[in-house]
Amino acid sequence: MEAGVRGGRSLLQYGDRKRERERQREKERAEKKVNDRTTDRTGVFPPVEFKEGGAGCIMLWAENLTVSVLRGGRWERHDLTSLTFGEGVTPRLQGSLCNQSHSRSGV
Repeated sequence: MEAGVRGGRSLLQYGDRKRERERQREKERAEKKVNDRTTDRTGVFPPVEFKEGGAGCIMLWAENLTVSVLRGGRWERHDLTSLTFGEGVTPRLQGSLCNQSHSRSGV
């Protein structure tokens, strides 16, 4: 009878080890997804600057830019990072202003 209990315990322990290995694999897969997303980027983007008459100011400096819009009772997320930052991107700044005491972004 004791051998049967011991054998049962071994099977339970085997099941626990198997579940732990599966959890570890899932955790590694999730970490890999995060790492893949972050390494796709080339680094920190330069700030969005507004210059008028030689003087200028930084209007926006961020790693990413996401906005949410409420449409039909549902929030829609839009990632604007690639349209705002990066090489070859020139955001439209019409309507912006910048002086020693105020700044307004028309992005």
